[in-house]
Amino acid sequence: MVSHDREVGRRVDRVLRIRDGRTSTETRETTGELVILDRAGRLQLPRHLIQEAGLGGLVRVHREGPRVVIEHGDA
Repeated sequence: MVSHDREVGRRVDRVLRIRDGRTSTETRETTGELVILDRAGRLQLPRHLIQEAGLGGLVRVHREGPRVVIEHGDA
């Protein structure tokens, strides 16, 4: 089922969100919201995280142990 009604999303076990024509997140009761990493390595970060971190334009991506860190491009 496809719907723009958020109330419908509250009544199902799994919700896939599409942003800018691509599947961006999947939410399940058991796991919460997960960001989808596609086959090309693309992911869409939730807008609130981008805004809170002040990210935009070019960013640096590197590994710190088991984590992937995204920072300002001028960092």
